[in-house]
Amino acid sequence: MTEKKPERLSIRKLMRSLGMLLRVPSELPEKAGEAEEGIEPAPEGLAEGEVIEIRIPKEIAREEKPAGTEVAEVLKPKEDSMVRHLEVLITRKIGELREKYGDIMVYGDFLASVVDAYAEEYGEEPSIWDVEEAIKHLEKERIIAGVFTLSSGARIIRLSPEGFGKDELKVLEIASTRSPPQLTIEELAVEADWPVAKARAVLEALEKAGIARHVPGSYAGEQDKWHFPGLEKHGEVKQD
Repeated sequence: MTEKKPERLSIRKLMRSLGMLLRVPSELPEKAGEAEEGIEPAPEGLAEGEVIEIRIPKEIAREEKPAGTEVAEVLKPKEDSMVRHLEVLITRKIGELREKYGDIMVYGDFLASVVDAYAEEYGEEPSIWDVEEAIKHLEKERIIAGVFTLSSGARIIRLSPEGFGKDELKVLEIASTRSPPQLTIEELAVEADWPVAKARAVLEALEKAGIARHVPGSYAGEQDKWHFPGLEKHGEVKQD
């Protein structure tokens, strides 16, 4: 099959196809200073009779814009407003999420809750990338601490501005491998190879920070436990 060659257009044909008017002066003024307004001198290498004046019809003429305006409009993505709305929405939801899950949350569940809340409020689902961009902005503004990946492979997000200490991360890594995610003082002491007093202190510190919840033992001899609701997995969104 023979490939069709592109059509070659003359300047006149091209301009006419664009709805522009052409006027070729029959002769040029002898002096450059006497040139008619709107007529440029012939570029080097062109005959004098080939100079072209182009008149753009008013209906397709555009208003002049300040330098850089068009570029700014091109570079400003539509998603900018969505990211800003997501930042506001996430900031509003932090209190509600902390009350339900504590100060941490499985990252996939957090994404799902934000996407659902945005869709309910604005009638469209944001992309995961827009949500993550909003999270980065909030982390930069120290509204939330951001996303952490534990050695167990679990990804969590902390909903307060504080980061984690080494001992706190150790506890979260151990708890994330349990189902349900909870630990007794003795279990933590054995798993982390810590003294019992240190295990108790770290669990109580996590309880005070709103990350763990104390579940008292029973008279039947069941030990006190510290439960981590934010490490429980619920419905996650898929990242395309």
